[in-house]
Amino acid sequence: MGWKKTLAKTLRKYYWPSVHSDIRKWCEACLTCQMRRNPKPNFRERLIPVHSEAVFAKVGLDLCGPLKTTERGNKYILNIVCWFTRYVISTRCLTHRPRAAHRKCTEIWHDDRISLRPSLQLHEFCNLLHIRHRFATPYHSMGNGATERTFSTFQAMLSKFINLKQEDWDLFVPCVTFCYNTSINEAIGESPYFLMFGRDPVFTIDRILQPQSRPQIPGPSGTDEYKAQLVSALRLAWQQHGSIV
Repeated sequence: MGWKKTLAKTLRKYYWPSVHSDIRKWCEACLTCQMRRNPKPNFRERLIPVHSEAVFAKVGLDLCGPLKTTERGNKYILNIVCWFTRYVISTRCLTHRPRAAHRKCTEIWHDDRISLRPSLQLHEFCNLLHIRHRFATPYHSMGNGATERTFSTFQAMLSKFINLKQEDWDLFVPCVTFCYNTSINEAIGESPYFLMFGRDPVFTIDRILQPQSRPQIPGPSGTDEYKAQLVSALRLAWQQHGSIV
């Protein structure tokens, strides 16, 4: 994810005097990370941000593949991205027409005609739930940029864990998705996980360093207070990053 996002995730709960330099040196010393980086800067016209008014009001969908067929028969990755929070729901698919795409309720559904080919079932699904199905320009990644961008990140991260035959990539998709959702998104200044759930996740390192700590679970008498705190935290987070995604 890069040294800046690694640093931001570390500083949420931990600090030591040389944390900035230590994190940067540690990331820059990783040979695999340096081999996957794109050293060429991209000079392009500034993108026009897309406005989204609520969580999952607008979503982008896209397929990545076909990839190397795994032992479980998976060949594609389907990413569903909430444009408000940038939260990613990722699933592994056997074909280019996954049924998982037909189970998401939203207001606007944005994809290209190449990845998810229109079908009568999809058309009836959108009409039934009053979903506006919009199409991006085929073979033009900028038309669905928020979703397309997730694949370049996923591919860079997966390449560091898969075997030489590239037949086990589907085992790491859930881990990569969790890492992506819990990292600070530079465009919105917060992690998609926090904007979705109103709290920071509990990482494995937290359980190792603080084994006695337990997540605060409200009892029957504390449900209303927990709800009020959650709504307040989400409202503040949404106001800080605005509705521009």
